[in-house]
Amino acid sequence: MQCGFEAFAVLGVTSIMFRRAWVFALLSGLCCVLAFGLAHAAEVESGVNRAGSDYKNFEMVPTIAGFEPCKSACEFDEQCKSWTFVQSGVQGPKARCWLKNAVPKATNDKCCVSGLPVRAHGCEINGKVRMDILDRDCQEARTTGCIKRLLNDEEYKGCLRAQPVVGSSCVIDGVKRKDVADRNCREAQKTGCIRRLLTDEQYQNCLAAQKQKAAGGGATTPPPAGGGGATQVPDEWSKMLKAHNDLRMKHCSPPLQWDASLAAAAKAYAETGPLDRHGASNENMANALQLRTTNGVTTAVLPAKSDPDAFQDTWGCEDQYYKYDDPQICGGFKSSCGEPKSECKGNSPVTGHFTQVVWKSATRVGCGRATRKINGQDGTNWVCRYDTGNTNSAAALRQNVLPVGCKP
Repeated sequence: MQCGFEAFAVLGVTSIMFRRAWVFALLSGLCCVLAFGLAHAAEVESGVNRAGSDYKNFEMVPTIAGFEPCKSACEFDEQCKSWTFVQSGVQGPKARCWLKNAVPKATNDKCCVSGLPVRAHGCEINGKVRMDILDRDCQEARTTGCIKRLLNDEEYKGCLRAQPVVGSSCVIDGVKRKDVADRNCREAQKTGCIRRLLTDEQYQNCLAAQKQKAAGGGATTPPPAGGGGATQVPDEWSKMLKAHNDLRMKHCSPPLQWDASLAAAAKAYAETGPLDRHGASNENMANALQLRTTNGVTTAVLPAKSDPDAFQDTWGCEDQYYKYDDPQICGGFKSSCGEPKSECKGNSPVTGHFTQVVWKSATRVGCGRATRKINGQDGTNWVCRYDTGNTNSAAALRQNVLPVGCKP
């Protein structure tokens, strides 16, 4: 299992930052926090240099993420015992990352940021030893399927919602709902929403969707456990949904349906969330800045891209670089699609956004966008969230990411 990645691209006058993180995955009936970037979070030492024991170093592509790509490179490499990020201007015009096969002595130095990766000794869950779960989180992962300390309130409730429901006999609108636990059945039958599994905003959106359904419009399926569910896509998002489903069709994945609850959460994070950090699991993110100069006056173009262009330039373009004969997700920073990544096997390009878009077991998506300040200028920030995230295991990838020419 590998962690999510962040990427930065400059395409002409357009600067694009796009990211993807896999926070929790449904595996053998257990949804638990995976991702080396979380479970294997490194101890970060600001203003510290650990000189020596270097076995690999590389020049850093300038991004707003700072030392994070260096930290991630160490976390992905089992040989790495510590790392040091040297700021730009110290060893050259660009920053440099040093990976080490030992843990040299720490010395105070403002030029650098260093860190030690945290390792796990293996957590056995459902007969499988999980090296991506820290020892201190093992019991909680076994019991609840989620690790609360690594999640905000919204993410934690989302993880709980993803847990399998055992022995349900709940019937809603004549449909037996195996995804609604008996203890939640009465509330779900009455309101269509389950309060304890939702944030305040998600709960209000769920109630609004049920009101729309009662009025005869919008909802196309009964709500799933915790509310939400497939709803009619708003006109402004029809092209983004079509871009997703056109690509999914080529890879024999069923079309995604729009989910108002996911869309509300995505929009909220697009408006207020940090541009260099994920706000939830199962998320693709992009932001872009496009400037236009007319008669010596420079102004921002809003939105910076159309939704289909943002989709293709950040996520869809990765499909040509995915290796079906050696299935794996490459994480890292990139300046454009196809850029070789030294930290990935065989210098492979980034492919995580593409695999999330076509992930066969995903059924719903919701997106939001907002105008945000990017490099001091007004730009556009997109966030799309999915009901099911991709998983960086060969078996899961073979089942969920099929080549063009496949048979449904």
